[in-house]
Amino acid sequence: MPPPGTEGFEITLRFGLTGKGEVRGKPLATYSVLPGPPDRQRAFVAAAMLALHNCTPVLMSPEFARVAASRVLTLRLISAGRRAQVPGAAAGEEGCVLS
Repeated sequence: MPPPGTEGFEITLRFGLTGKGEVRGKPLATYSVLPGPPDRQRAFVAAAMLALHNCTPVLMSPEFARVAASRVLTLRLISAGRRAQVPGAAAGEEGCVLS
């Protein structure tokens, strides 16, 4: 969940996954729009990193793990000022979606 006061902020993270679905190395921010004061910028970036951390390790089949471990992935996070509902999740339930 994005921190309050970060509506319109966005960040794109580039990272890799290990064959066990864990983040390989440190994610790299390749793009960002952070129009607020420095304290809100830091809070938003920290929340983005925490979101990625909370979605890993990714459960993968052995076949998919071999493919995913050799790829660079990007994740775009946008603060829209409202809580999005994760498809398939019960109301009020949080989750991670890879698409």
